[in-house]
This record gives sequence, C-alpha cells and structure tokens, in this order.
Amino acid sequence: MKKDKYKKWLKRRNLKNLKIRTKKRTRMKNKRRGYSLHSIKNKTPKRIQFDNKKRFSAPEIFSFIENPMQTIEFFDKILKYLSVVRKNKKEIFFDISKIQRLTIDALMYLIAIVNNISESYKLKYSFSGNFPQNPKVMKLLKESGFLNYVKTNKAIINEKANENIQIRTGYNSNTDIVKSIIDFLSEKSSLKITEFRDLYEIFIELMSNTFHHAYNNNSILAKVWYLFVEREENIVKLSFIDVGSGITNTIRKKFTERIKILGLTEDSKYIMSALKGEFRSRTNLKYRNKGLPTVYKYSKKREIRKLEIISEKGIYKVDENGKEELEDLEKTLQGTLYYWEIDLNKLEGDKYDKNKNI
Repeated sequence: MKKDKYKKWLKRRNLKNLKIRTKKRTRMKNKRRGYSLHSIKNKTPKRIQFDNKKRFSAPEIFSFIENPMQTIEFFDKILKYLSVVRKNKKEIFFDISKIQRLTIDALMYLIAIVNNISESYKLKYSFSGNFPQNPKVMKLLKESGFLNYVKTNKAIINEKANENIQIRTGYNSNTDIVKSIIDFLSEKSSLKITEFRDLYEIFIELMSNTFHHAYNNNSILAKVWYLFVEREENIVKLSFIDVGSGITNTIRKKFTERIKILGLTEDSKYIMSALKGEFRSRTNLKYRNKGLPTVYKYSKKREIRKLEIISEKGIYKVDENGKEELEDLEKTLQGTLYYWEIDLNKLEGDKYDKNKNI
C-alpha cells in the first residue's frame, strides 16, 4: 500500500518538475525570439514584445561645422556601441526629429553608418529612424538627396534643388563626378572651367586617398567618401567626408620618428603639419601627397572665404582673412571632414584683374 502511494507521489513530483523545466525552456526560447511569455492568474498568457531598439538622439544643431562637439559625440557613441560584440541582432534607431539646424556633412556621415558598415558588422545590426519635424530642416534633407540612400515607408517626394549638387559617394577617384561639380560652378558663375583647376586636383586627390590608405581592417565603416555642394547666392559650400582612418591616425602609424622630431602631440597640429607637406605619402608615388598641401595652398587664395578640416580629435580652420586656428576635441571623429566656402564674386574679380593687367 505504502509502495503504491510512493509511486503516485513520485509521478506527481516528476510531472511538476517537468512542467517547471518546460516553462523555463519556453521562456528562454521566447526571450531569444524577442518576446517574453508572462503568465497572469486567471487570464490567458500574454506575449509582450521586448524593446530591442537602441535609440540615439541627434542634437538640435546637427552639424560638424556649427556644432562639432555635440555632433561628434553623437557619432562617437554610435560607433562605440557598434564595436561591442553582441550575441543577438540589435536594431539601432536614429531619432532626428528634434533637429532645428542641419548641415549636410552630418547627414552624409549618418548615411555612411547605415550603408557602409563593414561586412563583419552587417549581420549584427539593423537601422531605422524618423524624420525632422521642422519643415525647413525636412526640406533641406529632401533637397540634399538623402532619400536616395535610405528606404522609407512614407510617400515622400525627393525634391531636387537647382542650387545644389546632391550627395554623391564613391570608393576611388571619379572624374565624372568631379567634372559635374566643376561644370556646376562654371555654370553658376561667369568663369571657365579652367579657373577651377586647383579644385579639380584637390577632389581627385582626396578621393584617391580614400582608396589607397585612409582605411584599416579593424574599421567599423568600410572605406568610402561622400561629397555635397550647395550654393547660397554667391557663396559655394563644398563638403567632403572620408570615413577611413583619418589624417592623424595614418600619421601616427607611419611616421613615428618624424612625429618625435616635430614634437607633435595634439591632433590639430598633426593636421596642420600634413597640410604643410611635412609627411610623405605611404604609397611613395610621385603623383601622390599633393592633396593636403594643395588644399593648404588653395586656402590662401582670396576667394576662399572659409576652410575647415576635422579629423579624429583635431580641428584646423582658416577664416576669410587667412587667419589659422587650431582646436582639439574630447571625442573622436573617425575619418576626415573637409569643408570650403568659395566667394564667386571674388573669384570673378580675380579674373577681371588678370584680364585688366593683360
């Protein structure tokens, strides 16, 4: 009799333990799928979706040029988060709804993160986001060509502005794109395309730098460049972003002895030294290493209203009077941003003065 009771008790206990183990396995399995099974007394079990999104909110002034500290911090947080090894796929959500002031340089970097993340990271993350609520900012976003690089469920017309060359991208030098920029500048001024020879050379060199040595195998972002050109009355603004290793990182790796001789410590001084041609190109080719010195030489021309270069933790600036300014940052920008403003009136005036002297 006692033996039968024991068998019944043992059976009940085993069934109870089996149910506990089954519930635990089911709970863990559902958690991996992205939802959890919560049992509520006297109610049907309810599936609750996990919030598997990591949200990053852009600053109100989303611009490397006008707000470098907060904009670089925004991207620095994203890249640091992406660099952490994760078991499960994670969705990254970009909240750009609160932006009140936008320049396209920041948008191009955002596109690079979404579209040019390295192959080893692509399977680990997905990206989504929203749009600016400010109508003027949204109009600028549409005119920039941003929508050509992202997918959206909304029926949004991709506007094209006559005063802009929309965002372009590539991996190496692209003479067709550079020619379209020169043609654009020539068309918007009374100047021949030959007047923009220096600018043509600069763009070709910067594009080539991306392909040749502005990258390392550990980079989160694949080697790529983006550019944008806009015109406001007689001022032309040109932005070029290379998301590779950056000027200072390349110098540190290849010119250790030279750095000691020059006594460089701050990133801004690395940039200035590279502009002045104090470092030879890694490729050792005669036609290489012209880009940065040519940029420096070009910045001294009367028609250059502004030049700004940001790389890693350094900023190099030249104002319309030719005054140089160095600034160092706490956060790191992976890659290099080049930004110019050209005064077409002064460029046309130089042409008039040349003709007059002839």
